Amino acid sequence: MVRSALWLERTLGAEILSIGRPALSRYDCVLEVCGTSLFFRIALRGNWIWISVGTLDEAEQPELLFNIGDGPEGWTTVRRFVAALERSGVKSLQPRPLGVGAKTGRDSWVIG
Repeated sequence: MVRSALWLERTLGAEILSIGRPALSRYDCVLEVCGTSLFFRIALRGNWIWISVGTLDEAEQPELLFNIGDGPEGWTTVRRFVAALERSGVKSLQPRPLGVGAKTGRDSWVIG
C-alpha cells in the first residue's frame, strides 16, 4: 500500500491524504488519495483490496467500485485503474457506462 501511495504521488501528482487504520473502521488499513477531480479510498480487508471512488465536491461517501486480491498483481491493477481515471480527466462517475483509459487492452476500463 505504501509503495502504491508513493507511485500515485510521484507519477500522477496525486495527494495522499491519509494512510492507516481508522479506529472504528471495518478495514485493516485505508489509503485516501486526492486526484485532480476524484477522491480514491483504497482499503485492505483480509486478503482483498477494496477500491472506492467519489468526486471531490460530493459530501457523500465514495462509491465502492470493485475489489481485487491483495498481492503484487492486485496493486499493479489498482495503480493502472487510478492512472486511467486521472489521465482521462474524469470529473464524475456519471453518466454510466463510463469508458476510461486506452481504447482496448489491459489499460482500458468500463465502469457500469
